[in-house]
Amino acid sequence: MAEVSSLSLASSIDSLVQQFRTSQRKSIVPLENRKTTLTARLKVLADVKSKLAALQTSAKNLALTGSNSNFLAYTVSSTSSSVVTATASSQAAVGAHTILVTQLAKADTVLSSQVTSSALDIITAEGAGTKTFRITVNGENTDVNVTLSAGETNSTVLSNIATAINASEAGVSASVVSDTSTTSRLVLTSKTTGSGNAISLTDVSGTLLDSIGLTDAIVAARTASTSTTAGFVYSSTSSLDANFRLDGIDLVRESNSVSDALSGVTFELKGVQNPSDTPVTLTVAVDKEKIRSRVEKFIKDFNDALTLLTSKTAVDPVLKVREILAGDSVFLNLRVSLRTIAGGTVTSVSAGNPKLLSEIGIAMASDGTLSMKSTAAFDDALSSDITKVSDLFNTSNGIATRLQTLLDGFVSTGGQIDTSTKGTNNQLASLTSRIKSFDERLNKRVDQFRQEFVKLQGVLAAVARQQQMIQSLTASGSFF
Repeated sequence: MAEVSSLSLASSIDSLVQQFRTSQRKSIVPLENRKTTLTARLKVLADVKSKLAALQTSAKNLALTGSNSNFLAYTVSSTSSSVVTATASSQAAVGAHTILVTQLAKADTVLSSQVTSSALDIITAEGAGTKTFRITVNGENTDVNVTLSAGETNSTVLSNIATAINASEAGVSASVVSDTSTTSRLVLTSKTTGSGNAISLTDVSGTLLDSIGLTDAIVAARTASTSTTAGFVYSSTSSLDANFRLDGIDLVRESNSVSDALSGVTFELKGVQNPSDTPVTLTVAVDKEKIRSRVEKFIKDFNDALTLLTSKTAVDPVLKVREILAGDSVFLNLRVSLRTIAGGTVTSVSAGNPKLLSEIGIAMASDGTLSMKSTAAFDDALSSDITKVSDLFNTSNGIATRLQTLLDGFVSTGGQIDTSTKGTNNQLASLTSRIKSFDERLNKRVDQFRQEFVKLQGVLAAVARQQQMIQSLTASGSFF
């Protein structure tokens, strides 16, 4: 009698179910492949936007005009940097200037009398309690309160005074200097140089200033200090200002940093000369290196953007491989526009100025990328006239001006790339929904399929048991 063999329980059902699922999902593989492609497109769009945004920023910078122009960059050289250095802004003009520095600006400095550090002279004269004095700097009055306690030494009192001054909003700083191993002095220094910031002091409540030698008479007369007596380090306020001769004109300033003497140039006065010394020569020149670095940054950003676009819109005719953006007219046209603008004639330059990048040493390769082919030609153009370079970029039809406008339509919020990204996301969401719905229906069918197999397996198991029973009866002869 033929046997009815049983199926293994779990493994047979799982294998059959998996085969069924695989066969059914073949119809949805094209959708999943399309989803993979759209996901890759989103990444490419993000990369393209990043590169275009970088290029737009570079173009925007080079498109600036007037005092904000990136081509108005100057450097200043000094024949004696130990006497004076200088920097130049876009307001500067090329040229040479002479400067003779005969006096540097200084901070006003006041010293107390020398006191024996461990002695009790001050507290004995003043007594315990709160004392008030007034500091005047540049017309601003600040009252300072100092609390004295019985038994405080002179050095402690001076330290308390210094602490109170430093905690106030007075325009001076204070410190205690131990001029010898047994003596001390209070030192007051204005926080800002110049005669307008000279220090004035007066007691308001008590005579604490008098006790350390700074009497009204000494302060009013600006009496010079000595090695032991109170007074001013610079008895004349005129000694606090900087004196220098610029291009033969005598000037006085309260600071050693001078930005209002020569348009666009800031001087840093550092050393003093004798009136008979040879003046220092400061030469303002075009900062070719800075301007060149800005243009080279633009070139790099241009090449990065163009190379990425070229790569992602390519089609390999031999291997029949199409890149993500192949056939997309928006990005194909953008690639062409970038090359056309960078390699084209600029019609808005001043008469006689170069109209092509190649005329200032910037070459375009066969793939459209740019390079600084001749630094010498670029620098020569700057030396001759900055506009020979700047006109190519920041005039109305300039390369940077046109690129900025073109790219704004791509990288701005709601621009071409955002629109393309949104469309891609919508397609991706639709595909995801379709695949999800298909899988939900398939899961239901798989569950039904599994249940049917389980029932069939039960039937087969019952048949197998009956078969074994018949075989047993037949063998024993009891069936007959």
